[in-house]
Amino acid sequence: MTAAISYTLGRRNNYQNTQYFQMRSGSCDQNWCDIYQGCSQTSDGGYRYSNGRILYATVPGVVSSSINKGSCNVGGSYRNGYYKCPLSAEQLEAYSALYDEASKYVVARGDSGYNGAYIDKVQHVWAAKASAGEDFVQILTEEYGPNGSTIHNCSQYN
Repeated sequence: MTAAISYTLGRRNNYQNTQYFQMRSGSCDQNWCDIYQGCSQTSDGGYRYSNGRILYATVPGVVSSSINKGSCNVGGSYRNGYYKCPLSAEQLEAYSALYDEASKYVVARGDSGYNGAYIDKVQHVWAAKASAGEDFVQILTEEYGPNGSTIHNCSQYN
């Protein structure tokens, strides 16, 4: 979460804004899934590469053109077509606690938010380190420190 927040702040000079910043949904930008509605994928609004491969658009909830087969229990009944299910009450509570901690930190290089990669293969390495008990601040320091970035604990500035 800290890497995603820092990436968003560093993108499009968002760190210069005082309160609001731009963030879009969709596989062509950020592959974001609504935690309350879940999401599905569709080729409608997706991007077709020159080699014919389609980068699917991710949309909140389920749409009729969904390419997904996943089933989720939503409001006590099962519904098909999901890519990812909405979070349960327990998952939302755990997510909220994680967000409260992660949002205290930002990765920065110089005077701006860091606009660096956090691609999936790097995230898999982070997950393995976290599963082995490594602290997320240490993981981020190992990843971004060598390029001149600093991990700031913003709660000390309040």
